[in-house]
Amino acid sequence: MSEGDLDLQKREFPKWLQTRIAEGSARVHPHGTFKVRRKSFEEILQGMDLEQLEGFANKNKYGANQPPWNQEQREAILWRKMELTKKRKPR
Repeated sequence: MSEGDLDLQKREFPKWLQTRIAEGSARVHPHGTFKVRRKSFEEILQGMDLEQLEGFANKNKYGANQPPWNQEQREAILWRKMELTKKRKPR
């Protein structure tokens, strides 16, 4: 059986997981369990435009009750903002 088989052990996977499997960011094991690869913080930032980045950076302002960013994350957010505003090449 291949990873592309979504009906492993007569089990249908949710649509979000089927999409991740098709993209290659999730893997199904022969016994029917799966593992999803998480994106790194930098990969998440690279997929954002300026408006999305603003909401992400100021998450608590918009009601997400989360701990503050650490210094490394804050610097990555500011760098991405500079890339978007100055049209610089990504890292």
